[in-house]
Amino acid sequence: MDIILCILDTSTNILTYAGVKNPLYHITNSELIEYKANNSSEDCSTEGECLFSSERIQLHPGDTIYMCSDGYVDQFGGRNHKKFQSARFRKLLKSIHVFPMPEQSDLLYEEFEQWRAENQEEQTDDILVIGIKV
Repeated sequence: MDIILCILDTSTNILTYAGVKNPLYHITNSELIEYKANNSSEDCSTEGECLFSSERIQLHPGDTIYMCSDGYVDQFGGRNHKKFQSARFRKLLKSIHVFPMPEQSDLLYEEFEQWRAENQEEQTDDILVIGIKV
């Protein structure tokens, strides 16, 4: 199971985040902070009861948060048939966060397609990237 769950209190701009396998990326003052998923589906009992930990993140006007599946970073491509990888993905997010959200979507798509096209790779997984600017 992979999941990200967030609750945003719009009166305080406090985001509560819990994740299994997928991190949350937060860009504030041009700095990228990665909140790693601290939970596991193994934390669930046989009766279906799950105890997950969460983090509270104070957001500020102009901040951007990103939630995503692992499909983007796990995509094979490039000259050497390698995975895109999370370090490259974080660098990409830092480089595009200043653009309007529709343009960020286009830039993510173009980068992904260029990565795949170098070796004519097929898309290997579902891909979801959600960006929210505060």
